[in-house]
Amino acid sequence: MRIGFVLLFGWLGALTAWAAPDSVKLTFPAQAEYLVWVQSESETFLTDRATNIQGTSGEVKVVAAGEKPSVYVLDGKTNLLAVKPLGEVKDAAWTLKKEDFTRIARLDLTAETSKGKVASGLFRVKTGDQTRTALLTPEDKGRVTLWNLPPGPVEVVFETKSGEKTLATSAQRVELSREAGRVGVLVTADDAAPVVEQEKDPATGQEPGAAAPAGARPGDAPAPRASGGVSPFVSLLTGLIGLAAVGGVIFWLLKYKGDQVQGFLKQAGLAQAAPTADDGDPTPPWPSRSAKARARRSSSIPWQTRWRLPSPRP
Repeated sequence: MRIGFVLLFGWLGALTAWAAPDSVKLTFPAQAEYLVWVQSESETFLTDRATNIQGTSGEVKVVAAGEKPSVYVLDGKTNLLAVKPLGEVKDAAWTLKKEDFTRIARLDLTAETSKGKVASGLFRVKTGDQTRTALLTPEDKGRVTLWNLPPGPVEVVFETKSGEKTLATSAQRVELSREAGRVGVLVTADDAAPVVEQEKDPATGQEPGAAAPAGARPGDAPAPRASGGVSPFVSLLTGLIGLAAVGGVIFWLLKYKGDQVQGFLKQAGLAQAAPTADDGDPTPPWPSRSAKARARRSSSIPWQTRWRLPSPRP
């Protein structure tokens, strides 16, 4: 009986002695950008709850300790990960050393065919005697990330389906080292694999990455299409010829039928008033031939002196 009470009180004392802290203060070995979070062993990799810390120190809140929680510190510069059980963090503080970053933070996995990114499938990644899997869905757009891997060689195989047939790629091997930084593996699947349906660009009506017309440069707007199958160049040339013809007719009317045209415009209320000294135009209207003749007959003063010539512009 006594032994039972001793064990009970000892267990209660152990529970009272350790309680998850509200937050953990961290000191980093170098100036960099870090992602820090706390999660339990049974949870998936919860980087969405991570705290972004830049510099050499910071603090992370313990949102939910759960069962066997650990503190995760991801170095964004080196792609390395440090992990420490929350129960081993003394006085709610952890001073990290370079040697604490022993894990590879993430491995990017991409699957594609000659037609585009694969829509769905399963990656199998073998590390040592352990095999990890990553599910690819259409929302992933052909790319997923596998987290928290040990350094060393890994073997990647991708499987997908076309109808009832299973399509598997040959194994690709890559070395994960602490000095490599962020690493990615690209696998090429069979063209029969389902691909992600790409949205069309509303400006061009083409899918992103589609071949541009011959001679087009990046950023060029799509060439306008003339109606009726007529070339845009021919349409432009025809328009210029038409404008030139209209301009010629107007010039002929003003030159040889000037008085009649002015009379018609006055009747229609479209005649333009002659510029005045206040309208900002220093050049007076040039006299017509009939005005010159009348000036010669009505005065012995040369006609040029009866019209104010434009003064030299400064």
